[in-house]
Amino acid sequence: MQKKFKRGENVRDAKLICIAVEGTITEKIYFESLAATYRNRKTRVVIVPRENTDSSPTHIIRNIKEYFADYDKQMADEVYLVLDRDRWQPKMLADVEKACFEKSYVLIMSNPCFELWLLLHKEDVSTYSREEKEKIRKNKRTGRSKSAKKYLEKLLSDRMRGFDKCSEASIKKLIPKVKIAILYAKRLKPPSPEERGWPDKDIGTQVHYVAEKIIG
Repeated sequence: MQKKFKRGENVRDAKLICIAVEGTITEKIYFESLAATYRNRKTRVVIVPRENTDSSPTHIIRNIKEYFADYDKQMADEVYLVLDRDRWQPKMLADVEKACFEKSYVLIMSNPCFELWLLLHKEDVSTYSREEKEKIRKNKRTGRSKSAKKYLEKLLSDRMRGFDKCSEASIKKLIPKVKIAILYAKRLKPPSPEERGWPDKDIGTQVHYVAEKIIG
């Protein structure tokens, strides 16, 4: 386990926001870039590191507990668990939602995945046709090969001229459009995290909730 974050004297008045993410690259780059760009003095953002390739929600929750094992539970003011809906069965997600509620963590879900949030920086997906939204929800691979891009990733690449979700340069280009993404995300009308629900039958994302906290 990497060295744990300890709140320093110079940031003691800042709210510590911890974000545990499912992916090892895209989400980490995005949230760190967002925090670095806006430099909100009222918040301190820490991405909880992953030590292996196990991205299951239950493992991520254990990882959060281990990360703060040496500090009292008030060390983090707010903890967010950011997941993709398309990778997990409803039973597992229901169990994770219950665990988050018990620990006062906030579950943040995207249906089908985080790439929808990225697309919202450029596109008002609420205006898409029903057929197009269904393609996004299913998010199937665009070719027979296992290496073929899924529908949303291909859409991002087409709309943004070769966008690479693993490229720091590509992701940083989206950051100036975050307020547009927040607006477009709300137009999809996802349930609020406080309602203990997530976008399920319809496409949607709750990531805007975290983004608003970060930028202030």
